[in-house]
Amino acid sequence: VNFGKHHSVYSLFSSDNDRILKANCPAHIAHNTCKHACDQLSVDIEALVLKVYSHFSVSASRREELQSFFNFVDIEWHEILRHVCTRWLSLHPAVDRLLHSWPALVSYFRSLGESCPVALCEPSFF
Repeated sequence: VNFGKHHSVYSLFSSDNDRILKANCPAHIAHNTCKHACDQLSVDIEALVLKVYSHFSVSASRREELQSFFNFVDIEWHEILRHVCTRWLSLHPAVDRLLHSWPALVSYFRSLGESCPVALCEPSFF
């Protein structure tokens, strides 16, 4: 909610009812906490999610090949989810899906050898 001093949502409501309490959004507080905690990790989780999704989103044959790796490691197939940076609530489901898919993804990217995209074959990723 807009908390400015002049003509903000809060100031207009509080002028009608002085018992209204000013409060911040707990979801945004939790998001900011997680975002700052992720900054302490050695891997940029958001970048990893975006790069993995981009790798498979442009090629049906890559997705088919990934499906075979899901079968190989005996994991149920699920599409890699897209994370949209401006929609911060999309990160958690995308990370959960990557964690579920991790054994298949590791096998897939390691099998690429020299043709693995540089951005995805950093030692800290796979």
